[in-house]
Amino acid sequence: MSQATEARAMEEPSGLLGECTKFLKTSVGSKVAMAISGLIMGGFIIGHMAGNLAVFGGKDAINTYAYFLHSQPLLLWAVRGGLVLSVTVHILLAIRTHLIVNAAARPVPYAFKPSTPRHWKKFIAGWSGKYAIWSGLLIFSYLIFHLVHFTFCNAKPTTRLLVNGQNITTVDVYKMMVDAFNNPLIAGTYLLALVLLASHLSHGIYSLCQHLGLFGKTWTPLIQFKAKALAYAICAAFASIPLAVLCGIIQ
Repeated sequence: MSQATEARAMEEPSGLLGECTKFLKTSVGSKVAMAISGLIMGGFIIGHMAGNLAVFGGKDAINTYAYFLHSQPLLLWAVRGGLVLSVTVHILLAIRTHLIVNAAARPVPYAFKPSTPRHWKKFIAGWSGKYAIWSGLLIFSYLIFHLVHFTFCNAKPTTRLLVNGQNITTVDVYKMMVDAFNNPLIAGTYLLALVLLASHLSHGIYSLCQHLGLFGKTWTPLIQFKAKALAYAICAAFASIPLAVLCGIIQ
């Protein structure tokens, strides 16, 4: 055994951890881990969307929802921890796949090349597929800004809320959202991030179905359409909030 091989064997962990590490270093392993982390993030996005839509129920509805979340610290931090881990794994593996795995892959054509309409090819090659790594990094950059703006800011407005017969003081999430989205720059940046998110989600949903073996002349165009429709429907629901604020529906 050469010195380089011996050094590599000593560096790599043994047992189950070693097998998992080896699996993650493969193209298939990276895609599986990215799919799982993507599903976790997708679940969070849908849950976050459902919670945010409570703003259409009025001030008390969204503030009661926010108060419930913060009254369950174990649940809240478990979700946050899982999200941070998923985002970290997803980004690191995406960068590794983009820089190493794809660069080392042989230029062998796919066994099946879907015969999709031109506009679908342009869509997948343009943003959803070809630039998924960049849309993902831009979304992550906006996520940092969004967290600083809404979660980690120090000056948060407060309001009185009736909970279980008690009048308590809590964060006025309703006012935070209205004040933020009344700023066209903040609202516009949010909407732009949603366009990138929709593109990234549609690619992720399509890729996941493809890895599960759901492809073919009949399946592929349908899955592409469904992925795009679902992704943009989720982001349209998010977008309805700043648009409603700008239009004066929520004020």
